Amino acid sequence: MKTWILYVGAVLLGLASSLLLDSFAVYGPALELLVPLVREVSLFILFPVVLVLYTAGSASLLRHRNTPTLYFSTLFWALSTTLVLTFISTMVTRFLPSSLLTLPSAVSAEGIDIVSPTFESVKALAVSDNAFTQLSLRSTHLLPMIILALIAGYSIKPSYEAIRPAYVITNSFAEAMLRLSKICALLFAIPVMILSADFFSSHQLTSLLSAALPLLGVYLILTLLMLLLVLPLLYSLYTGFHQGSPYRILFRGFAGLISSFFFQSTLESTPTLIALSEQNNRTKKRIAGTAIPLYSILGKGGSALLASATLVIILRNQVDMSMTLMLSIVLFTAFVSLISSFAMKSEVAFIMISAYVGIGSAGLSIPAAVIIILPFIQGLAALLNAAIALLGASYTSRIISTDDPAEYPQTL
Repeated sequence: MKTWILYVGAVLLGLASSLLLDSFAVYGPALELLVPLVREVSLFILFPVVLVLYTAGSASLLRHRNTPTLYFSTLFWALSTTLVLTFISTMVTRFLPSSLLTLPSAVSAEGIDIVSPTFESVKALAVSDNAFTQLSLRSTHLLPMIILALIAGYSIKPSYEAIRPAYVITNSFAEAMLRLSKICALLFAIPVMILSADFFSSHQLTSLLSAALPLLGVYLILTLLMLLLVLPLLYSLYTGFHQGSPYRILFRGFAGLISSFFFQSTLESTPTLIALSEQNNRTKKRIAGTAIPLYSILGKGGSALLASATLVIILRNQVDMSMTLMLSIVLFTAFVSLISSFAMKSEVAFIMISAYVGIGSAGLSIPAAVIIILPFIQGLAALLNAAIALLGASYTSRIISTDDPAEYPQTL
């Protein structure tokens, strides 16, 4: 079965269960038990997959002398998409009619004062004072695993015959991890069903979304504009309009987009994105196994653009939105997005608050309505981040090799 059909069915089943079973006393406690469980299982699978695939991919890239191209193209795609998407979203939100940006009166008047992050608190997210604990400082971040895999990949580069058996064995393990990723791409429909049921069962969120349909429409329009117009256009420009259809890439990775939305992060959906990129989008294994994990750290353009749009929505009725202020918001949100993955599942709020501090203000009073719908905004941001990762991996694969690998007879 095609994964996009499977995942759409999982979401519909989650919606149906929330409508039919929500009145049962055991339904809520069951979700409270299952939601943390599926998240932990997803992370349990993620780290060995990334460790093996990144190690094998790094060694293969070194062998073929493609390492500089991979890191340059990945960084270029991540930074350029973040800047372009953030700038467009800021300009669009700034000039939208005020009637579309009205928050529900029941909660819009209430403000929540956010304590501004200090340099030390931001530093503590990423840097340990003890070099020996650096790799274990964050248990939900791929950077330590990537550093470890990069070192291991360099060590098994087949530069002479004695190392070649280790390189071959690692590639065999990488094939096994790729097979596991493909199995996860199918089985992760179950966690998506559970997470979607939990999402639709949140009465406070769903009632506010229905009460703020114009504002909800703004976020959906921004997401669709970036997903269906800006990102495909950038991909086509960068590849010279002759390296495949970006819409085909996005459609064949649709299951990864849905998974990222309900996980509210691209972290747990990384195995699914790797499998879909390699089999459906013909991305080379060494590129999919290295670029996709890298984008879980660098590819935060979706989080940055929705953070900047939310910041403009909050500030446009409080201060004069000059061009200087809007450009400052764009630059600071793009800059902060580079470290936002340390604040997993709260990247939009982290970027928004840090950018506000960066433009020279001490604190930010966020309307309660925005706080309540942040899970929805974070989900859309994760969906866009997944799209950036899918297109970015395909972009890198196509500039490294002009010969596309053979297409699999059956897509996931």
